Amino acid sequence: MKTKRLLISTTAGFAALTATAVARADTVVDDFENFSGWTGLVAETKEVHDGKGAGRWQDHVNHSTAKKVFATPLDVSGEKHFQMWVYSAVANNAKITLVFDSENAADHEGWDYYSKSIYIDWTGWRFIRIPLDSFGVSRNPLGWNHINYISLHAGGWGTDPKDDTLLILDSLSFGTGVISSVKMRPSWKGNDFEYRFEVGLEERLGKSRNLSFSLDYPSSYPFSSSLDSSSLTLSPHGSGTLLAQVTVPSSAISGTTLLDIHSAFMVVSEQGLPIDGVQLDGAVPLVERDPPRTLLDAQDFARIEAWSASEAWASNARASILNQAEGWPEAYEKKYFLSTWALPPEGGQWSLWYVCPVHGVNLKYEDKHHRCPVDGQEFTGWPYDQVIYGRMHGDLAKYATDLGLAWRMTGQARYCQSALEILEAYADVYDSYPIHDIHQKQAGSGARVLAQTLDEAGWLLPMAWAYDMVANCPAMTSGLKDHIEQDLLRHAVAVIQRHPAGESNWQSWHNAALGAVGFAIQDPVLIAQAIRSPTDGFAYQMKTSVTADGFWYEGSWGYHFFALDPLMQLARMATKGGYDLLSDAALQSMFRAPIRFAMPDWTLPPFNDSGSADLISNDRFFEMAWQVYQDPIYLEVLGKRTRGRYALYWGEKDLPQSVTSPLSSELFPDAGYAVLRSGKGAEATYIALDYGPHGGWHGHYDKLGFVLYANGATMAVDPGTQSYAAPTHATWDKVTVAHNTVVVDTKSQQEATGNLHRFLGLPGLSIAAADAGNVYGKPSEPTVDLLRTMVLAPEYLVDRFHVQSSDGSSHDIDWILHSPGEIATDLAQKAYDKFPKEHGYQHLSKAKSTETSETWRVAFEQKPSASNIGSVWGSETSVKASFSSSKEQAHEGSWSGKMTYDFQANTGYGLYAMPTLEPVQDKPDTLRFWVYGDGSKHGFGVRVNDATDERFVKKLGSIDWKGWKSFEVSEVESWSHYLGNNDGVLDTPVKNVSFELTYQAGGASAGAIWVDDVHVSFDGGSPEQVTDFEVPYRALRVQMLADPSTTVVTGEGLGPNLLVPVPFVMARRHGQDTTFLSLLEPGAEQPRTKDFAALPTDAAPEDEALAYRASTDDFIDTALVLAKGKAGTERTFGDASCDGSSCLIRTKGNELLRLVVGEATALTQGLPLLVSEAPLPGLQVDYVSENQGMDITAQVQFVTVLRVLGPQVTSVRVNGQDTPFQRDGDYVVLNLEPSEEKPDAGSEPSEDADVSENQDGATDAKENEKGKTDASDGNDDGCGCRVVGAPARGGVGGMLALLGLWGVVLRRRYR
Repeated sequence: MKTKRLLISTTAGFAALTATAVARADTVVDDFENFSGWTGLVAETKEVHDGKGAGRWQDHVNHSTAKKVFATPLDVSGEKHFQMWVYSAVANNAKITLVFDSENAADHEGWDYYSKSIYIDWTGWRFIRIPLDSFGVSRNPLGWNHINYISLHAGGWGTDPKDDTLLILDSLSFGTGVISSVKMRPSWKGNDFEYRFEVGLEERLGKSRNLSFSLDYPSSYPFSSSLDSSSLTLSPHGSGTLLAQVTVPSSAISGTTLLDIHSAFMVVSEQGLPIDGVQLDGAVPLVERDPPRTLLDAQDFARIEAWSASEAWASNARASILNQAEGWPEAYEKKYFLSTWALPPEGGQWSLWYVCPVHGVNLKYEDKHHRCPVDGQEFTGWPYDQVIYGRMHGDLAKYATDLGLAWRMTGQARYCQSALEILEAYADVYDSYPIHDIHQKQAGSGARVLAQTLDEAGWLLPMAWAYDMVANCPAMTSGLKDHIEQDLLRHAVAVIQRHPAGESNWQSWHNAALGAVGFAIQDPVLIAQAIRSPTDGFAYQMKTSVTADGFWYEGSWGYHFFALDPLMQLARMATKGGYDLLSDAALQSMFRAPIRFAMPDWTLPPFNDSGSADLISNDRFFEMAWQVYQDPIYLEVLGKRTRGRYALYWGEKDLPQSVTSPLSSELFPDAGYAVLRSGKGAEATYIALDYGPHGGWHGHYDKLGFVLYANGATMAVDPGTQSYAAPTHATWDKVTVAHNTVVVDTKSQQEATGNLHRFLGLPGLSIAAADAGNVYGKPSEPTVDLLRTMVLAPEYLVDRFHVQSSDGSSHDIDWILHSPGEIATDLAQKAYDKFPKEHGYQHLSKAKSTETSETWRVAFEQKPSASNIGSVWGSETSVKASFSSSKEQAHEGSWSGKMTYDFQANTGYGLYAMPTLEPVQDKPDTLRFWVYGDGSKHGFGVRVNDATDERFVKKLGSIDWKGWKSFEVSEVESWSHYLGNNDGVLDTPVKNVSFELTYQAGGASAGAIWVDDVHVSFDGGSPEQVTDFEVPYRALRVQMLADPSTTVVTGEGLGPNLLVPVPFVMARRHGQDTTFLSLLEPGAEQPRTKDFAALPTDAAPEDEALAYRASTDDFIDTALVLAKGKAGTERTFGDASCDGSSCLIRTKGNELLRLVVGEATALTQGLPLLVSEAPLPGLQVDYVSENQGMDITAQVQFVTVLRVLGPQVTSVRVNGQDTPFQRDGDYVVLNLEPSEEKPDAGSEPSEDADVSENQDGATDAKENEKGKTDASDGNDDGCGCRVVGAPARGGVGGMLALLGLWGVVLRRRYR
């Protein structure tokens, strides 16, 4: 027996009903009584819903589409919804896309249609009801009055068919229905929670309707529900109201049921047949709380007040919020040239439209005009005006929030009143803004206030927060409260819910907006949908959109933070409400990943559709992360600038002093990046190699591209992204030739995922080898294979790029590198004009080339040049000043800071602010600096601005000297002071130091002085901060080894800033198999590397071996790296051999400097240098202190007997810990195994050890009667290893026995 049940999904915009007969409809699509016209369906006569026939759709893998073409187009423009019965054999959550074709011959953009997705989460029959206005609109369909066919799709739209899906369709039709609106009002009633539904009804057919109403729900339904009437008569075109109530009894509320959603179904029938219905959702509520309930609650505001009374930074942050609120509405009116504030006349547009269509750069809004900054051209009308409207909408949401914050912080009613005026203004007109998308058309992705549901959600979140903060202020009336909740917040939610986005950053913002409204108006259903929707909610996002290594799936750091922002806010709201989301492991990993991936300057490579991403400017994320997780890694980026409002919202009152822990090379296998690091501080070098997933719509065709950072700057650049509306986004940002990789046949790659073959991460040598996957060719027939091996040593990078044809044809192959600076080369070049005019090559300019079969060299030089420093300010408009780096004078080095002045009116003063100090909690006690005077007699002084902007001023007399003069000033709190909190106490962290130049009568009207070597020391032990004004010389030198018939081309391409071109070098070849082998050396004015050469090796071709020698005045490196070959077989490279996958020997004359091995047991160069009983996953040996010390770095834990050549070694450290060792002639012997417990620092030798201490502090081993060597128990080495007594075992014993003999014969080779 079939049950009467109407299911209506409020999130997906469709209804589902189980009943005994088809709903009355105006337009029948198919009742299947005479099966015909379908493809993909077969006739079904056993399992039917009505009549005798239905349509069966199965085997979705081979029949992914069901379709029926209408003999004449249907006109359903007068209908309200589409409906059908669907039987499902299995609830597998398969996605089915329902499409109505309305092809527009006049539109040449593509397919024109309406669509809606349905998720198969039920078994048995279900009635699906989808309002027509909830369908998505693709491109330019003719309209609902011209529907050519219906189709259902199990694949496409980012979905793969599921092989177990079986559906049966019956009674497809369009109908008008009678339900016009549903208003829901939730509230606590004692210990129960109640949902009251006001269902609006309207008669649409022009006749009297006798309607009956009933409720239906599953037998397991834990709530109670009721209607205020069971029947109602609607007059022709009349209207009515029905009230329904759902109560969650206290007995159903527990910690295990929170946010569980259960549904009752109100069925509307006429003459015994269901014609409409509505789903009455209820959810188990969270704990009852008074507002505010979203991001900050009453306790937070009490905390903020307490912090502001005791902490200068908190007081300053609070004051800045109040200043923003105080600026309303004058600042808004001034910004948008208004005489009085008002809402924009229409919805806003996509912000990315606001670019010059010719140059691709952002326009400037000046005096109500939209101007291109390149040529001054002015643009008018759509979409430029509408973009400004969008900015106005966004600013109004921010003002509403700041006014709400100000009300909560001060209790002043005027702030609350102003916030309510903004909210009420939107509630009055929200529905009058037409739904529109970025093309100003009605579409599923479109919204009202802004052009995308994504942007609408970003606007709604602060609006909901503002409402939450003023919900119980005195000016709020019950009528106004209901008006804002029903006509603004809920209507905006309904607009957003029209467009479920699934795995998408859009949905992250949708969920945060739903959650914010849910918490603000105390609606557990919205909260539950935001968090627990199986196809869209927070939990779904965490499961499907975050990789195991913490990356947002789109592979773009810009979108990583863009998605993390709403996820973080929703998690905070939920956790404060008693539903913990902040402890989610995937969310935690999203905070950690950017820090682990960051370049040495705490910026992130702009891979895929990402602009510049800076961790310091994004420190608000890490304020929350530190407060919640207390992981010291977050302190690495906190406190490096003045703390602001977000620290006040969700940070800690005090930040511990960060202890910098150098980041190491690291693999991110799921995201598909390898990060290689060496050095630290100014010597830090960084490479990020991209081999992983494409990144969806936001991915770039850049497989095996890389970014290089060295010498304090990015040396090999990625273009990042411009505005999506800029023409260069498609023609440059995404294309392969714009990235540091290889292009085949001058065409961009296709979407692919590469594979990692080798990774080693040690301080002295880091390695990554990966292929590009099938980036060229058909899915099962790749055209070429691309394999890149990158080897990073502290002084250089070796790059091997192997390109091999897999289709038997020869190809054009272009290796390209983009690097800022000026190109310098000794190649004899001439103009080059052989680039194609597509696939990005059209943007390569000023090309010069030479053909060569020799090794060639090109340098990208970033020569020092003067630039502005800090900032300047004149007390009068007539005072002109500048502060820039200069080589005209220097106390030490080559550069200083030049401060020019021009007192045109013979009055006033100028301020020259130094670059911002790195924030520390200690107070500055002494400032030392040098000043080059011009004898101008003008007054000179120094200022210190504290955390509250209180100015401490020290007058240093007149400039009555010429040349350099030193100054030292201290006791800052004894100086004169004003502004800020003006309490004479130097509040930390100090913001900046500035110099003051004041006009004195008789002094020169214009001139310059110079400052150099500014030292600021602190009273609490913080490191001294020094500004020496030196401008570094940077260069990246490229040396590529000889190969027949290479065309080397240099020129300029586009850069992240379209107004600043970036030079490139390209090596062009043609063939079936070629290897580009190059050395890249970041450095100063003179190159270090004297020689770079490939070494002979007996490695097999399939090993994809890289064997090379690199030499400088300080060392010679001999190395072997296998990209693919397996370890365990001895291979030669030059005069050395190794059985590992990675091996390096660094020497200087007869001295060993460094050994590195990966997966090796033996490394030899004339004699054994290193022998291990077991393969070493990754090990580095450095000879220090004139070869008397040995520092060993282990990549992972291991168990082995290790012997390393070290004739003069007297001390050994393993991963930074002093470690006892044995000596066997010229060899250091270590027996290592993982340590579960940390031994006492002064542990004694084991009882069975037979050791004696020599004069150098090492231990000589004595062999026992069985020829086995024992060793003393040692201290924890920091890598989880310890020295233990363990005999040598296995086949390595024979080699170990020969060490002594070889040591005698060849001892003199290495000292």
